[in-house]
Amino acid sequence: MPRQKRGILGVKKDPKHQILYFGNNGEEWPSDDSEDSDYLPSDLEDDQPASSKRKKKQGKGKNKKLILKEESAKSNSLDICVDLPPLPTEIWLKIFQDVVSVTGPLPFLCRAQKVCSSWKELSEHPSLWRKVDLTYGWIKHKEETLRWLSENRLSQCQDINLSNWTLSSALSVITERCPHLQTVNLSHCKKLTPDGVTSLANNCTELRDIEFSDTSITSTSLKELILKRFSKLKRIDVSCNKKLTGFTMVLDTIMKCSKLTVLDISSLENVPTYVTFDIEEFQKSCPKLKVLRMGNNRYKGTPKTDDEVEKSAGFPDLEEFSIPDLSGRHNMHNTIVYDVFYRILHKSFKLKVLDIRGRCNESYAVLDILPAADLESLHVGLSSMCYDDPYMGLFLKWRHSLKTIDLSWVQNVELAIQELTSGPSLPLEKIQLTGSNIEYKDLRTLLKKCPKLNYVQLESCRNLVRGIKRLYKDEDITVLKEKIKSLGNI
Repeated sequence: MPRQKRGILGVKKDPKHQILYFGNNGEEWPSDDSEDSDYLPSDLEDDQPASSKRKKKQGKGKNKKLILKEESAKSNSLDICVDLPPLPTEIWLKIFQDVVSVTGPLPFLCRAQKVCSSWKELSEHPSLWRKVDLTYGWIKHKEETLRWLSENRLSQCQDINLSNWTLSSALSVITERCPHLQTVNLSHCKKLTPDGVTSLANNCTELRDIEFSDTSITSTSLKELILKRFSKLKRIDVSCNKKLTGFTMVLDTIMKCSKLTVLDISSLENVPTYVTFDIEEFQKSCPKLKVLRMGNNRYKGTPKTDDEVEKSAGFPDLEEFSIPDLSGRHNMHNTIVYDVFYRILHKSFKLKVLDIRGRCNESYAVLDILPAADLESLHVGLSSMCYDDPYMGLFLKWRHSLKTIDLSWVQNVELAIQELTSGPSLPLEKIQLTGSNIEYKDLRTLLKKCPKLNYVQLESCRNLVRGIKRLYKDEDITVLKEKIKSLGNI
């Protein structure tokens, strides 16, 4: 009975013999998966290349001795030497370090250790495991695996990313075994226990960067951690947390971190309607702050006289300030907005990124007097504002430096586009116009005046035809220009 052919879906996957194609005679052709992200090289090599089997079938009419001679010569020419070249171990270690600095230790080191015994020994060197990202699935998310890694590989680890892991007792184990940790990312981690956070605070004396976004960390645990490590902490991210009921107490503790450069306290739940804090004391205690994100919550500054505000140090190094309201409420009182915005930004000359989506109507008065002269990224979407003459000055003020603009869901956006394009060419690279009422004539002018534009978002723009309304990036910008040109005078 002839051999029955089987479809690709009916063949069980064999990692040593990946099936690329079924020939007419039913033979299997192995494919080369060496560039596959999931590929793991086998310790065993096939005794004979698959191509030689096909060669034998094609050479049935040839003399058998001649065939054997040809195949032997070809086999010798394909031999690969698995011995290491005569290089000192220090050189090989430097090569491994260079690779790891670009690709990370995983999965490179797991594959390299299968090449030979020397490479296996090199792959276990602790210096190659100082920065480890365990979020991509190269390692199974099991606490037993994390324990083994901490005991056998991570003794010198300084930077570890455990985002999306389920942790209970494993965090205590890894902090005990890895005392040199400086950066710890625990975002989206489940079963984050107070004991684990306490262990992190007690054992990792060099801690500088912590991320607890979207976790179950409590105010008490977070406060204890910051109080023990405040002298070295440079970055704190506790955004999207639901259990920081005593957040005002946590914020007072954060103000002790004199080296703090990045703080993200966005989208917190179960906090007071208005979080009140001493803005001037915050500026005095954290003078090196460069990034401040505090969106989707409402803030008030403790009462101060005008003289006290003017004499405050401000945040002179602040480069990014983000305080959007994406909740759809947009009802924060104008007086409070002006007070908070002005007191935080009145001495931030280096400001580059400003995100006030959903709060534009409340903040234009203070934006007009900001000292920042070279803003590069402005996000003013999700607003029902009308661009009157007093507000057009914002675009004239920063048109020479703006590289990114977000005007999503803004009405009367054509006035902003006309103001932006009223002068010489712009350095603009990205623009968000989702849901806006931009028209073709303004889009043509924008494309003409922005030669560096490489990102245009036109989804849900009701004045454009269906084939135009999508995202355009890089080479697609040329496609957009051709489409606009083909529409003629529309």
